[in-house]
Amino acid sequence: MICKTCSVEKTNNLSFLNNLSPKIIKTKSPSIITMIDFDFNDPFRPRSKKQRQKDKLSKIRSKGKAGEDQVQMNYMLQGYKMERTGRGHDFKATRTNYFTGRTETKYVEVKTGNAQLSPLQRKSKKKHKGHYVEERVDPWWY
Repeated sequence: MICKTCSVEKTNNLSFLNNLSPKIIKTKSPSIITMIDFDFNDPFRPRSKKQRQKDKLSKIRSKGKAGEDQVQMNYMLQGYKMERTGRGHDFKATRTNYFTGRTETKYVEVKTGNAQLSPLQRKSKKKHKGHYVEERVDPWWY
């Protein structure tokens, strides 16, 4: 059956429902589907210790990513060009002073919560003395 308004083929085939992980009860009407045992982070459903640890790490990771995004946005609003780095710090921020022609460089490490610097980050902080900035943030969203 082809829709006259959008010329897209419509089907009433519900075979894709068999591949979903939750248990699904199909009714006679294709538009009514009742789902049972579907978990949208249900706090009352018991989860294994391994799953709880995965959820906790996922939340921590997303909080850290949100903090990095927030700091990156703040530096970009101040006129810095942000370059993602992988070792010893999160970003390399550079800004050129157009009056003097000098380039200011900062190495930025973003920390959320009570996270500590790793040994490599401490080494990088010592190496880049006055140019290493440790930003402590509590993200607006995550």
